[in-house]
Amino acid sequence: MTEVRRPASQAVGIGSTVVTVRVSSTNRSQDFLIHDSFLVKSSDFFAAALRGEWRESIERVIPLPDLSPDHFNIYFHWLYSGKIYSAPDGYDKKPVQPQVETEFKGEMSSLVRCWTMGQRLMDTKFMDTVMDALIHLVEDAPSFINAKADVAVIYKETLPGSMLRRFIIEQIVQQCTEEFIDHYGDVELPREFLQELLHGLAAVRGKNRDNKPQWLKNPCAFHEHKREGKACYKDT
Repeated sequence: MTEVRRPASQAVGIGSTVVTVRVSSTNRSQDFLIHDSFLVKSSDFFAAALRGEWRESIERVIPLPDLSPDHFNIYFHWLYSGKIYSAPDGYDKKPVQPQVETEFKGEMSSLVRCWTMGQRLMDTKFMDTVMDALIHLVEDAPSFINAKADVAVIYKETLPGSMLRRFIIEQIVQQCTEEFIDHYGDVELPREFLQELLHGLAAVRGKNRDNKPQWLKNPCAFHEHKREGKACYKDT
């Protein structure tokens, strides 16, 4: 029987107050009503916005321009469930059906943007949970992942040494074949990306390491919590 009891002191205080998070992109806007206790506990950005005499704290409305409501919806559900609801229906069926291939690529793009959104919201636990979702995705369907469309976004919206950059380089290095490289030949790629990719390929060749990806050996190597000296969300 699964143990379901927990200490009462660990219960999340939902409280009775909610805040409106107004998420808007170029052609769409959506309001999310969220208990402020969840936002403050998880996100340093929301904690600061709801503190003291800031307008957002008084009006109880926090605008988030230039974000996709679809991506924030993934964050919204994660806040309450701890799960990333991004996978297409039938994602766990083998062999993967042709119509799911395109959806896997779309999920990759969505998760990349969720990670960068988590960076903006200063929510380390969300970023690390999204990273684990990315790891599961590339393990579920390695031959279907096409990071080409996402590389420009990653290198525009992250800093050098970010875990997302490290992961995308590691993922491409693990899949690198002549056919895979040719796939990248028709687009302009960021110079930093090409430099880091060459370093990654040289490291693999020089160390002659086993074929097991680093993300399987130690997923926390791609988590943000280590930078901040925090425990992994799995251990809290």
